[in-house]
Amino acid sequence: MKVMITTNRGLEDVASKEIKDILGVGAKERPFGILGRVMFDVGDIMDATYFTYLTRTANRVTVFLEHIKISRDRKGLEELYKSLYNLDWEFLKEYHTFAVRTDRFGVHEYNSMDIMRVAGQAIIDSIKDKKKYRQRVSLEDPDIIIRVDVIGNEVLVGIDLVGEKALHRRGYKIYHHPAALKTTLAQQLVILSEWSKEKILLDPMCGSGTIPIEAGIRVKDIPGSFWRKKDLQFTKMDLGIDWIEWMRKIDDDIVKLDEKAKIIAADRIFRHIKGSEINAQKALVKDIIQFRRIDLEWLDLKIGEKEVDYIITNPPYGIRLSYREELKKIYKYLFYQADYILDNNGKIVLITPQKKLTLENANKYKFELIHKRKVWNGNLEAYVFIFQKCD
Repeated sequence: MKVMITTNRGLEDVASKEIKDILGVGAKERPFGILGRVMFDVGDIMDATYFTYLTRTANRVTVFLEHIKISRDRKGLEELYKSLYNLDWEFLKEYHTFAVRTDRFGVHEYNSMDIMRVAGQAIIDSIKDKKKYRQRVSLEDPDIIIRVDVIGNEVLVGIDLVGEKALHRRGYKIYHHPAALKTTLAQQLVILSEWSKEKILLDPMCGSGTIPIEAGIRVKDIPGSFWRKKDLQFTKMDLGIDWIEWMRKIDDDIVKLDEKAKIIAADRIFRHIKGSEINAQKALVKDIIQFRRIDLEWLDLKIGEKEVDYIITNPPYGIRLSYREELKKIYKYLFYQADYILDNNGKIVLITPQKKLTLENANKYKFELIHKRKVWNGNLEAYVFIFQKCD
C-alpha cells in the first residue's frame, strides 16, 4: 500500500524525516516531479492511519490509487473520465456513500467543479457496469472521500484519510492572527532549526503564537490531530475499531505532558499576546511558554545579554509598498537585537520573501548564513534563512 502526503512546498525533506521518525520507512520526495508531495510504502491501513494521526508536517494524507496524465484543454475531461472508469473501485461497498474532492493548480480549460462532476460520474458508471448497482453520493457527509487532484497535466487519485479540513487546522486555535503561518510550516521551521528543549527559544513577533506553540507541541510529543479526533475521515472506516479509543491509547503511550522547556512568545501588540496565551492553553503547552509584551526595539532592555539560544520568527512581509520604511526598521532591529540577546553560536531562523533586506542586515551585524532554501507560504514564494551568530 502506498501513501501520498501533501506538505508545504520546498520542505518535502522535512516531511520525509518525520515519516522516518514515525514509521521507520524511507520516502520519495516530489513523486512524478510534483512539488509539495511525498510518497511512501506502508504495511497496511493501520500504519497509514497511525501516521495520519501523529503527523505534524503533513497537510493531507491519502491512500494512493493512481497517477494519470491529462490534457489541459477540454479533452482532458474525457481522458480523466476514461482513466477513472477503468480503475478498480472494489473497496467501495454498496452501503458506502462517497464524494469527490479536488485541488487544482495551473491553467486549464475546465474548473474544479468540472473535475469533480466528471470524476464522480466515471466512478458511478464504472461501478454500475461492473457491479450492477449505483453507488450513492453524499456531498455533505460521505463515508469515503476520493481525492482527484490536478496539478498541471498530472492527476493524483487517492482515498482521503483526513477529511474536509486539512491537517494544518490543528484545532487548538481560538485566537487567529490575520497573517499567521500554517501550523505545519511553523513545525517544519522548528525541525529545520535543530532546536532542542534544553535551549531557550524566542519568537519576538509571535502573532497568535504558532511557532512557540508548535515548538511546545514538539517537546511534549503531542500528535498533530490530538484536538480533532472526531474530524478525521478515517474514523468512518468500518474496520470494527473504536477509533477514538484507539487514538487515546496512542496518546497514553507517547504524550509527555510533564516535559519542560523555556520558550518565549513576545509581541508588541497586547491582544496578540493574550490570544497566544489562550491558544497555548488549549494546546496544553502554556506551562512551558512565557508570554511577554515587548516591542522589538526594546528587546535588549527586557531580555538579558546572550540569554537566548534560538530566534525563530515570521516577520512581516511588507507586501504593501507604503509599509516599506517600517519594514526596513523591523529587519534592522531584528538583527541588531539578536546580536545582543543571542548566545555565542546562537541561531536566527526566519521565513520571508524579503531576501535582499534580510541578507543586508545579517551581513551588517555579522551573522553567518548557514542555510537557505526557497519555500512557498501558501502561494507566496518565500525563503527560509538560518543564520548563526559569529563569535
